[in-house]
Amino acid sequence: MQHDKGQQFAVLFLDVDRFKLVNDSLGTPCGDQLLSQIAHRIKAHLRQGDIVGRVGGDEFAVLLNEVAGEEETCLSAARIQQELAISFNLLGEEVFATISIGIALSSGYSEQAPDMLRDAETAMHRARALGKARYEIFGACTASWCVE
Repeated sequence: MQHDKGQQFAVLFLDVDRFKLVNDSLGTPCGDQLLSQIAHRIKAHLRQGDIVGRVGGDEFAVLLNEVAGEEETCLSAARIQQELAISFNLLGEEVFATISIGIALSSGYSEQAPDMLRDAETAMHRARALGKARYEIFGACTASWCVE
């Protein structure tokens, strides 16, 4: 990926926690509806120019264009998590879902899309390993606003 020097972007890799439980207990139509509603909620809270896409299964990727840095990116991740914490109505059933998010920030140089996505996915796996329903940044992040 090429972008203007000094202009950062971020890739968020989102995974729905315990999605298999929804599919197994309520059926795949409810699971499909949950994924659709999650996608709409994410899209509704992005800025113009940001992009969301389904990577596969219960995973989504978000490209945040022109971010000021880690703090702004973490705030975006927290807003997405807050929006998804509101219950979903799935064919008459009230369901709560949480997501784990991995974040990869651009370094100000040329990045390759597969590498950024891989780094964000790696950070997401760390978020899941640390208890789910949280976000983590790829690499060392010790600032208090980066960890929930």
